[in-house]
Amino acid sequence: MMTTTTTTFLPVEREYKAHPLVQLPLVLRDMYHPDDEQRRYKALVRICELLSTASADPPIDEIVQVNLIPVLVRLMNGDNNDTIFHAAIALTNICTGQISQTLHVVRAGAVKVFIKLLMSSPEMRIRHQAVWALRNISLDSPAMRALIVAENGIHALLVNIDIQQQQQHPLLKEGLEFQRWIMRALANLCRPNPPHEDTKFALPALPTLLSLMQSSFDTTIITLSAWGIAFITDSAEPILNDVDIAAIVHQLINMLENSGTQDNPETAALRIIGNITCFIIKREVLNLFFGNPHFLDRIHKQLSSNNATASGGACRAIAGLMTGHADLVEVVWRHGRIFPRIIEIAKNGALMSFRAQAVTALCDAMRWGPIVCVADLIANDAVVALCNYLDSPDPITVKCILSTFADLLARDHDYHLKSGNPNPFAACIEHAGGLRKLEDLQEHKDTGVYIAALNILETYFPNPDDELIIHPTHKWQAEYDDQQAQEQRCIPQSSMQLE
Repeated sequence: MMTTTTTTFLPVEREYKAHPLVQLPLVLRDMYHPDDEQRRYKALVRICELLSTASADPPIDEIVQVNLIPVLVRLMNGDNNDTIFHAAIALTNICTGQISQTLHVVRAGAVKVFIKLLMSSPEMRIRHQAVWALRNISLDSPAMRALIVAENGIHALLVNIDIQQQQQHPLLKEGLEFQRWIMRALANLCRPNPPHEDTKFALPALPTLLSLMQSSFDTTIITLSAWGIAFITDSAEPILNDVDIAAIVHQLINMLENSGTQDNPETAALRIIGNITCFIIKREVLNLFFGNPHFLDRIHKQLSSNNATASGGACRAIAGLMTGHADLVEVVWRHGRIFPRIIEIAKNGALMSFRAQAVTALCDAMRWGPIVCVADLIANDAVVALCNYLDSPDPITVKCILSTFADLLARDHDYHLKSGNPNPFAACIEHAGGLRKLEDLQEHKDTGVYIAALNILETYFPNPDDELIIHPTHKWQAEYDDQQAQEQRCIPQSSMQLE
């Protein structure tokens, strides 16, 4: 049996120097040579070269058409480590192509063999190649991810992480790169799978991911661990109830300091914070964030970054933190720079999904905030931003705006009816161009949107032809000035001070 110690591609035969499509028949002839194992091995190495991602036009379709993929899978089941390694390279490179090409690899049973190699091969280079292949396959579709999970792929990855963690000496470069690839594969497998978007299947990975995020010395591994946690906690299931939030808050806030680096650690951290604030509403958890003196400054940094995903994630996180807590709304408002940026994103955000996050944050602030905050938001075009969004095709966020409008319009409504004075928030809506949009929403396809808009119009705009002559911010500004005067002598020294 032939054995070699190098993983470098062997020199090619002179007849292999033609165009890849001309070479392929010659290579295949040698691959099936009945007596010469050395010739078969050189042909396998040449196939790896032809399929390399550095090749201008890798002949993946041609390899598929001659039914070579099942042969490569059988070679991975052999006992020659060099042959196993190069067969794995060839299949990995095929999986960098189109999903239809990857499907041929999957149908040939390669996933099960890759996982077997990951669990049992004594050579790190083979296990590394198996991880690389599994990650390529998992990137193609949710169905591919589900197949790897069903074949116990998460367990196989976790076993290899444990092996690395048990080493007492610092990881060598090869070992570190292997662990990074394990984390890339594992984080991707933790994504919620449709149609139910459930992540219970990934729960066995959560303790390891939490440990690595807090203790790894490598920033890439920390970030990939955070992405895995973010995907798992996307589920609406009460997964986070069993997580020690206090143990990870400091790390999450530190990750917000990063910006524009590979793998986007700040975006992963914001996604986890958003999940925490959406699914855990305990006040002691919220105080963990607001009690950190750097938290709001780093949220503002992400709101102001060029990364639209980070900006949207910051809006989602801050909205969840403020919901139902007037004093926390005021803490954010006193920071001075966060709400102006959120209003700007709500008005001019490049992507509708991120504008929606900013609009939701504004709705929460205006619904739960004290009058001093609401008045300032109105004076700085928050109502304009909300009205501008009313004609978007997003019924969920539109209903959130309408619910906020209804709450604000209801404040002191009976007093305004008795006194004969116009409702000041109705004037704000009309001044911002919202009345026409409310009327247009009566034609909306979503019944909930239509009913909410109709109720607002019938209750607070009974005479749409009558002009509201009150200045839209007059009453709000008066209350704002009164409260400012009362609080002038008792403003806290730090905007982070909480009871």
